[in-house]
Amino acid sequence: GLKPYTQHNFNIKDISMGSGIPQNHIAFYFRYHSPESFVDYRNRHRLNEAIRKIQNAEYKKKTLEGIGQESGFASRITFFNVFKKHTGMSATEYIEKLNRSPS
Repeated sequence: GLKPYTQHNFNIKDISMGSGIPQNHIAFYFRYHSPESFVDYRNRHRLNEAIRKIQNAEYKKKTLEGIGQESGFASRITFFNVFKKHTGMSATEYIEKLNRSPS
């Protein structure tokens, strides 16, 4: 299905338009009630998309940078930083670990 967060410019306005919830309500939610910021929320979904692609062995046909781009990260630096922050390892280390584990 369509994953709007993979669009590079995806923002709160897009959530508002897609859900019919006013932008200020969404912004208020992220500011006062969410355990994470909107950017962290968006990056977590993008990262999960990238990890799904890596687990489906798409890295054999595409670069990691390409997978990051397709998952919504406009910059490779952001992709690699978010990957490391959430998994505790680099994307390359993650792939090596994936390849070592018996499937």
